Amino acid sequence: MKILKGLLFFFFISLAGSMNAQDIHFTQFYLSPLTTNPAYSGAFEGTFRIGGIYRDQWGGVSSSPYRTPSFYVDAPIFMLGKKAWLGVGGMVYSDKAGALELATSQAMGSAAVHIPLNKKSTSIFSIGVQAGYTSRTLNLGQAQFADGLASGNTSTEFGGNVGSEENDFNTNKFDMSVGVLLKAQMNDKMRLEIGSSMSHLLTPDLHQNPSDSLSSEGRDAYDLPGDFTLHGQFFVDLNEKIVIKPAFMFRVLSGANNIQVQAIGGYHLNETKDMTLNVGIGYRLRDATQFIVGMDYKQFRVGAAYDLTVSDLSDVGTGGGFELGLAYTARIFKKPNVKPVIFCPRF
Repeated sequence: MKILKGLLFFFFISLAGSMNAQDIHFTQFYLSPLTTNPAYSGAFEGTFRIGGIYRDQWGGVSSSPYRTPSFYVDAPIFMLGKKAWLGVGGMVYSDKAGALELATSQAMGSAAVHIPLNKKSTSIFSIGVQAGYTSRTLNLGQAQFADGLASGNTSTEFGGNVGSEENDFNTNKFDMSVGVLLKAQMNDKMRLEIGSSMSHLLTPDLHQNPSDSLSSEGRDAYDLPGDFTLHGQFFVDLNEKIVIKPAFMFRVLSGANNIQVQAIGGYHLNETKDMTLNVGIGYRLRDATQFIVGMDYKQFRVGAAYDLTVSDLSDVGTGGGFELGLAYTARIFKKPNVKPVIFCPRF
C-alpha cells in the first residue's frame, strides 16, 4: 500500500509538470543520469560515481555532424536522520554542430534528497534540483551572407555588427531543472525505476534580440522553453542467468515530442553476477531503430549504441547516430577496527 501511495504521488507531480510544457537526447539515457533527471544525484550504493557519454549524429552524411560529449560525477554525502540521505553532483555537456559551430552547453550542479517509503527501504522516493548556466555560441568566421555574394565578395568576415547588442552570439544564462524519482523493489525478482524532470524552468533567453521577436504567447522567440521528461526502466530476473531490462523515455518540448522504447536483456557470464553482457534493440518513434550492446563488470559499466534512421531523412544517405558511454561506481569503505577479545580460562 505504501508503494502504491508513492506511485500515485509521483504521477501527480509528473502530470503537473507536463502541463507547463529537442534538447539533447541520448539513446542510453541511463548512462547519463544527471542530464536525464537531477533526482539521480547520489541515488546509488557506493562512495561516488563518475561517468561520461559521447554521441555523434549524422557523421555519415555531414562534414559537420552533431557532436555531444557529456560528463558527470555525483555522490551521497551524508545521512538525514536514520534512513534518508542527501546526494550531490555535477554535470557538463556541449552540443555542437554545423559549419558555424552552433554550440549549446551546460554546466550544472545538483542536489537530491532520498526518502525511504517503508521500514526496509525497499522503496525510495527522491526529489532533486539542478542549477547552473546554459550558454550558446556561434562562430561567424565561416559565414557568408547574401549581400556579400551579390557584390561578388565571398569573404567569410561578417563585418561590424559582431559583438553589438543585437547580434550577441555568445550568451550565458542562469538555468534550473527539477525532478522526482521512485525506485521500488517489487519482490525478489522485480524492481523498477520511474522518474520525471522539468528542464529550463527559467526559460533562459539565449540571444539579445529586438522586442518584436516576441511570440504570440508573449514569450521571447529566443527563450529556451521548458523540457518535460518522463522515463523509466524495469528489471526482471527470469532465472539465475538472464535478466530483462525494458526502458522507455517520453519528452516534450514546445509541442514536439520524442518517444523511445527499448527491450534490453542481460546475461550473467559468471556465478557471482559481477560480469553481465547486455544486448538490446529499441525504437525512437518516427525516427530511428536503436541497436544497443554493453557490459557490466564489477564496478564498471560500458555501453554502445547505434541509431539507424528509418524516417524519410534516410533518403539523404546513411545517417543515424553512434553513442559510447562509460560509468564507474567507487565503493570505498573503512575497514572496521576490531578489538581482539582475550578469553581467560578458569581453573
